[in-house]
Amino acid sequence: MLEDSAIQSGVTKEEWRKFLAYVAGYYANMGNYYSFGDLKFAPDLGRDEFMKILKSNPMYLSKDFLYREVIDAIYP
Repeated sequence: MLEDSAIQSGVTKEEWRKFLAYVAGYYANMGNYYSFGDLKFAPDLGRDEFMKILKSNPMYLSKDFLYREVIDAIYP
């Protein structure tokens, strides 16, 4: 569902793959630091592409979800 929305908003398959790799790493390590030390990792795509994916989520347009408030507060 999110992949379809992201692709429709202009995200390439490669950008989507990089987003998934970052999200998987984030959840696997329970944060954006590797579990074995103080080494931090970041997504391998630019802020604009990352935001395009987050804002393509159908929940972003709905006023019934807290999702939009959180995204807008984190990335003003």
